[in-house]
Amino acid sequence: MITKKIKYIAFSFCLSFGFISCQSDDLSINSEDRVVDYLKKYDEILKDGEGKWLMEYFPNEEQYGGFLLMMEFSENKKVRIYPENMLCGDLENGYSESLYQLKADQGPVLSFDTYNKVLHSFCDPSPDGKGYEGDYEFIFQSVTSDSIWVKGKKRGYKMLLRKLGNEESWTKINDAREIVANSFPGFTMRLNVGENIIMMNESSDIGRYLTFEIDQDIEFSKDGMAYTYTEKGLSFRSSIIINGKQIKDFSLSSDGEKLISDNDPLIYIDNMPLGEAFVKKSNVWYWNENKASSRLGTLWSRSVTNIFEQENEELLLAAFRSRSRSFLIYSYSNVEKVTYPAIFYMDYKTTDNPDELVVLFEYGGDDMARFFYMKYMESFLSSISSEDPYILSYDNSKFPAELTLRHSANPERFWFTLERQ
Repeated sequence: MITKKIKYIAFSFCLSFGFISCQSDDLSINSEDRVVDYLKKYDEILKDGEGKWLMEYFPNEEQYGGFLLMMEFSENKKVRIYPENMLCGDLENGYSESLYQLKADQGPVLSFDTYNKVLHSFCDPSPDGKGYEGDYEFIFQSVTSDSIWVKGKKRGYKMLLRKLGNEESWTKINDAREIVANSFPGFTMRLNVGENIIMMNESSDIGRYLTFEIDQDIEFSKDGMAYTYTEKGLSFRSSIIINGKQIKDFSLSSDGEKLISDNDPLIYIDNMPLGEAFVKKSNVWYWNENKASSRLGTLWSRSVTNIFEQENEELLLAAFRSRSRSFLIYSYSNVEKVTYPAIFYMDYKTTDNPDELVVLFEYGGDDMARFFYMKYMESFLSSISSEDPYILSYDNSKFPAELTLRHSANPERFWFTLERQ
């Protein structure tokens, strides 16, 4: 007797692909064979020719954007997954090989259920139990010989697998996207709408999601959007309405300085200078005493020691908050078993040089800073403060993890590297 599970799966197949003649009372013992036949057919399509497919992968489109993967399906259920160049890391030969399978579960499913370093890096849980929340199992939605729409089994996001054409080169596609990504990093991008400039803050970690700081005079349909880099520019996950105009795709200008909306040349993306990005974008940069000049390292160590000896407290962390123009510390009391925050007022200014930043200590702060911690931190912060600018350098302009500030007048005596976690 055919099981209820097989009946359900067969019926799901019929609904998904329009087999009108298939009704629940027509199911027979051949229904199970029909399911197997379609799984075999889809597998043949995946492996046809060179078996190479491009996938715009979205782990969580409400927090992270799209990443281009190339999947190469072959016999014995093997698949090689190639990431974008900037995600290759230590991958040997630029790909990770694993197994895949096609199975019946809520409809026909493409499953990458053996570990693949590329794909599962988006799916693995982090200490908070979530990670990037990506899918590794996908329900087929529609299938042709050169395009396959799937839906993430867990997240429900629809994604497209497009067959790599005979005249197309994965290397050329990947390299073209990398050029755009390096030219327009999320850390410095801003959106221009006529005479209005809209700040766009990229999400942390892997990025590819922009949150818009919207002025009241501009009509926006969304306050944030995932995006992907393309061979010719950039594409939002879905359309956005700005002042009544629909935008989604942007193309690189002839001079390479802008990404211009395909729908309106007065709407475009360009880059702000690094110093301006530090000042205007919301970021927290953490102090690391092991990445500073000996002079600043000594002053910091003295502050830490004095707080411990006189207050019996341990400094847990310290950070420069760029947008709020402040320096934050957290100090743990070994007596009261409480962590106390203190905020010191700073100012950060840009100069005519796009890679310079002036850092000033304002000699003020909140109550905790002024009444309890100022005597310990004043010497350190005063030494950093200077009307002479610091020269900025980033380890990665796409989404920098480290920022080094080196004093223009005394670069060896006053320098430090901040980290973004």
